[in-house]
Amino acid sequence: MTFTMLVGIAGIGKSTYAQRLFGTIVSSDAIRGELYGDESVQTNPGKVFNIMKQRTFAILDKEGDVIYDATNLKRKNRVLLLNELRAKYGNSLTCRVIVFPTDVNMATLQNKTRERKVPQEVIIKQARQLQIPTYDEGWDIIVY
Repeated sequence: MTFTMLVGIAGIGKSTYAQRLFGTIVSSDAIRGELYGDESVQTNPGKVFNIMKQRTFAILDKEGDVIYDATNLKRKNRVLLLNELRAKYGNSLTCRVIVFPTDVNMATLQNKTRERKVPQEVIIKQARQLQIPTYDEGWDIIVY
């Protein structure tokens, strides 16, 4: 069983990359689309991430692999989720994080070709907020 979290600013290519990985994708954008009919609606993030967590645990309970697709910028939020995963699954779960380069220029260029565009100020804000994952968060594997 593998839990893979993607980390990076909006528009950098996380969701596109996720489609190449083995596992079930649990996406904050997709859940926003289900709840609000629009992936760009940022209303009630707590509800969105609770659903993501519930779906993640449901997949892992069936011994499936999960790709957790969101920006996941903040260390505190990553550690909280990892601690819950470790408490439930222990060493039977491999926890991997894939970190995408924080290149505001690349994200801006790629954003122009996206169907759902992210405001430039959001991309810049996210780049400033990004806390790079480290092994002491609880990861087994860190990929850049």
